[in-house]
Amino acid sequence: MKCNNCGKEIKKGQTFCPSCGIVTNNLIKINKNNPNIKYIIITVLMAILLLITIISFIIFQNQGQIVNMNGIKVYVPNTYEEEIKDGYNKSFISKQEDVRIATITETNYNITHDEYIKMFESIAKQSSSYKCEKQFTKNIKKTKWTKYTCTTKKAKANLYITVKKEKIYIVSLESLKTKNIKLIEKRLENSLELIK
Repeated sequence: MKCNNCGKEIKKGQTFCPSCGIVTNNLIKINKNNPNIKYIIITVLMAILLLITIISFIIFQNQGQIVNMNGIKVYVPNTYEEEIKDGYNKSFISKQEDVRIATITETNYNITHDEYIKMFESIAKQSSSYKCEKQFTKNIKKTKWTKYTCTTKKAKANLYITVKKEKIYIVSLESLKTKNIKLIEKRLENSLELIK
């Protein structure tokens, strides 16, 4: 076969003329009855379906709800289950990730936020089993919160503490594998609000 543009010889199956580069009429036709094409199409469709499933799971896992945990609004991911755990008023856990979100409320006997924080730091300094480091004291939704990161050999907990006239509120975000939980931590921090 000869090129319509320059007249040079073109081999069967070539889609471009090797001399002038023009597109030829020799485009390879796909045989729809070819079993290899069917397998390729099925494989591509399965890969797309798998990708959609993975993306949907990731989106669902990172979605959550704001839950009333003993007078505090707290973000909890959809995949977490409520549990009954001694020492906590309310607790949610992700067994898959070994992460727990819990609240503790204590009666306040006329102590201020700053006085409670000093007492907490004094007790934490005396402990040999865990170490606490203050991260911040700031207003979140018009309430003063102090955040500590406390670590042991096997776990890490972020504690958010606020003190009001009648109660002391503590929100705990614990990671038993000390893995990175920054996304949950950020959403939890942004959700903290006392219910009036």
